[in-house]
Amino acid sequence: MNLNRLQVGIDFSQKRADFCLLFPDGQPLVSHQAFPNSLPGYQKARQLLLDSLRTQSFDGLDVSGEATSYYWLAYFWQMSHDSELSGCDLSLFLLNPRQVFWFKKSLPPNDKNDDVDPFYIAERTRTRRPTSSWDPQDDWMSLRFYTRLRFHLAQNLTREKNYYLIYLFLLHNAYHASSRLQIHSA
Repeated sequence: MNLNRLQVGIDFSQKRADFCLLFPDGQPLVSHQAFPNSLPGYQKARQLLLDSLRTQSFDGLDVSGEATSYYWLAYFWQMSHDSELSGCDLSLFLLNPRQVFWFKKSLPPNDKNDDVDPFYIAERTRTRRPTSSWDPQDDWMSLRFYTRLRFHLAQNLTREKNYYLIYLFLLHNAYHASSRLQIHSA
């Protein structure tokens, strides 16, 4: 395995992506840089990565992101299909937020903020490299999303039907009808 790799941690949110770039020994190359979570933001981040790879002569690039909702997907999709980044021996890692949370717990306390979270994401991958990298699986991506949408809609439909049936039961149940008969006949 190649040891001279640029380690990148990204903390995604709806509006921005916070980056931290680390040398292979864990020293920060760029301790914090924020970009909009949009195509122009991606292009600026991409340029930062390419410039860092060229100026520091890294042999590869490990990019790790925290799987926060689907905020990470656009960046990872663009990176995986970018010919210049792919030519730099790119590895994409998607970390479960719980992994990052427990990794941070193993280190001395630090305040939670967007300036330091990308460091922990990069450091987690640098010290405990995940066993498999993220692969976009272009052939299956749309089917995966449609299947999850169908499951979500089916669950919501079941929940709404049950909600309706509860009210229907409360309005028109046998207990209610028999108590009304007793009141009127008295």
